[in-house]
Amino acid sequence: MSHETTRYLKYGNTRLTQVQKAMAVFSVTGAIVAILPSFLLALGMTEWFTRMECGPGSWGSGCYEGTLGLSAIVFAFFYLPFFVPSLWVAIVYRKGDLANWWPFIVLCTVPMAILLFFGGVLLVNAAK
Repeated sequence: MSHETTRYLKYGNTRLTQVQKAMAVFSVTGAIVAILPSFLLALGMTEWFTRMECGPGSWGSGCYEGTLGLSAIVFAFFYLPFFVPSLWVAIVYRKGDLANWWPFIVLCTVPMAILLFFGGVLLVNAAK
């Protein structure tokens, strides 16, 4: 066997600890929970980009009334409790292979993909 093959077999048999297994389930759950808040954040970003100028007495007139700020708070409320522990476990238990990082990557990729896709779709529709 070559050196590369033995290294692959060694890393291929990496076993996750109980904490890492629990964090994998926790991160995937966080990615699922963050779907709706990510969509609301994309909607808030779209409203902010297409906002009207608001005067001092324009409350309730259809101008921007802080939807982005509220949706960012909702997103943080649902996303950060999953993000911080997942990042901590990924850093503490890192061994250099993807088996330790994939839950954190999934947790970051799902909301980012939703923000990019729906943010782009909503901005295109708002421009029409």
